[in-house]
Amino acid sequence: MGIASKIVKGGLEALAKKARRAEDLERKAAEAYAQMPEYLQDPYLGLSTSNIGKVTKSILEKAPRKSKATLEAEGYYHPIGNKLKLSKPAQEYTADIVDDPNMPLVPKILKSPEDLYGKVGIPLVGDRSDTGKLLRGIEGVTFDEPVILEGGFKFGRAHQYKNPKISSVWASDPNVVTSLNNQIKRAAESGKDVLGISSMGSQTMVDYNTMIAKSALNMTDLKGIHPKAIETFNSEIKNLANKNKETGKITNPFQNFLGIDHPEVTTQLLSKGAGELRKAFIRTMEKDQYRKLGFPEMAPIRKAVTDAEILDLPLGSTGLEMYKMSPEGNIVEAPKNPHSTYPVHMQGEVFGGFETPIDYKNMFSTFYEPKKLMSVKDPQAYRAYSLSAPIQEFNQQWLDEVMPIYQQKIKDITGRKKGGEIHPDGSARLANGASARKTVKYILKGQEGYAGGGLAKKIAKTLAKDYKPTKGKISELKDYVRDAKVCKTFKFT
Repeated sequence: MGIASKIVKGGLEALAKKARRAEDLERKAAEAYAQMPEYLQDPYLGLSTSNIGKVTKSILEKAPRKSKATLEAEGYYHPIGNKLKLSKPAQEYTADIVDDPNMPLVPKILKSPEDLYGKVGIPLVGDRSDTGKLLRGIEGVTFDEPVILEGGFKFGRAHQYKNPKISSVWASDPNVVTSLNNQIKRAAESGKDVLGISSMGSQTMVDYNTMIAKSALNMTDLKGIHPKAIETFNSEIKNLANKNKETGKITNPFQNFLGIDHPEVTTQLLSKGAGELRKAFIRTMEKDQYRKLGFPEMAPIRKAVTDAEILDLPLGSTGLEMYKMSPEGNIVEAPKNPHSTYPVHMQGEVFGGFETPIDYKNMFSTFYEPKKLMSVKDPQAYRAYSLSAPIQEFNQQWLDEVMPIYQQKIKDITGRKKGGEIHPDGSARLANGASARKTVKYILKGQEGYAGGGLAKKIAKTLAKDYKPTKGKISELKDYVRDAKVCKTFKFT
């Protein structure tokens, strides 16, 4: 046989081998297809025996997989996705959000760790939902009615009124409020002010609240989902099992779920006491199998209801908002704007918040240090912290430990030389000009009777003549400002 003949023969054999391989792949795909649930085989979903080979080919021809580390760096993995890969980088999700005119927030009062000295505190662990906003749509889908975003760690700034008896700073379920108030009363026995200090829960903690349930329902187009897929979804929630850790008894707590296609499902999901059902609803819907069947992706919904300021913060970030709690553990019996998820409002007033948060391990070091010595792993330590609401005394030892940490965080974020200095530029002395005005405006911001403008310049000029700082700390200058004759009209918090 000549060379040409051998080449032809070899080519024909290669083609035959390739054809057999293709037939084998198509046969295996067809076998797998036959094992799919019947509704997945429905041409309504775009799959049929006539195009299964094409589907297989398209899968086989996909580009090489990227590593998870690369995908994380690109934003395809983010805590809002609950460990699932996102359809696109988290930063690219969009939402239509505007301020809620019926829920204005009082201005934030900036505080430093020095301002906590001599007080005691407990953590207020909460979800990351936004406050004082209206969510009108997500990813190009416009809602018929906006979803009210109620908070959130800024909740207390949206519920301050002239009458302190109706001013609330935190809301939760009755059993949680009882536990927190017991800790507040214990802390108040010291005779010191008790601060409730915001502490960030996980990015999926919002799954319990009504805001994400409303948004998920708004994003669900039942017309685009096959009836059998809806039936499977409803059945999975109804059959979710829960095992009692003490008795070992297994129950189905959501067996009375009406179904996502039921006309009264919204009422059921938004009812008081339905937090665990809402959580099960969201966690079931986010599964890949349902997303592929037309149910909405949860990541963009979580991002939309989350305060953008804290979206990426680590678990346990504390101090962005702090509240002076009622030492008697008083609650607001008839809240002016009741929270739709959490029915019990805790009485208190706004204290202020750090410019940047610090880790709960530093803020509540009295709690964490023993755990550290016992080599308790962080997830277990954080869970114990969030459930126990430990009391922390903000004494000199605490301040000496925390202040350098806080100053370094300020430096890392702003480039200032030392966090807590009296000037934004880090200089140690009060000077005439813009830096002095900025310092005074910083101190007076949020104080009753202060409107800004030329008054800051007048105060700065007065202070610059007489004030000679020894340490250049905000707390020292603040004491001086309080005593200054030109500031007697201000109500300092």
